[in-house]
Parts: sequence; structure tokens; C-alpha cells
Amino acid sequence: MGIDTPPTRIAPDLMAELQAAADRAATGVQDPEAMRKASEGMDRLREEIRRQHGVLDIGGPAIRELRNAPGGSRGESPVLSHRSRLR
Repeated sequence: MGIDTPPTRIAPDLMAELQAAADRAATGVQDPEAMRKASEGMDRLREEIRRQHGVLDIGGPAIRELRNAPGGSRGESPVLSHRSRLR
């Protein structure tokens, strides 16, 4: 590590892999094999989280809370309904 490099807990081989992926993304180069491996890794992690914690339903409740509509959507966007009252 150089003087300008902050200390990290990320293993050097993983950091090199991350840097290579960031470089490819920055240049717009797509590597089908790397994409396949990443997809498989994400699938494994998702399944592991599902096994350990069950289905984590956080999206629906968060959207309902944002819409301020307990139990579900009223079928209209709060932004649009507010705008219609301004007319």
C-alpha cells in the first residue's frame, strides 16, 4: 500500500477483481463470462439469504408507507392526485 492508499479490509485479489470490473464498466466493455459468473454469484447469495431469513418483503411496505395508504394503493399516485386538486 502506498502513502496515498487508504487501508482496506478487502482482500487484494478481490480488490483487483473489483477494479477490473470497474474498468470494464467505465469503458463500456461487456464480458459475457464475467456477467454470467456475477449472475450466478448473485443467485447463490439471494438463495442463501432466503434460506437464512425467509422472504424479505420490504419493497411493498415501503411503497405503501410512501404513498401513505395503509393496506395498499388507492389506485392513484399521491403526486398526481395532488396536482389534480391544483387545477
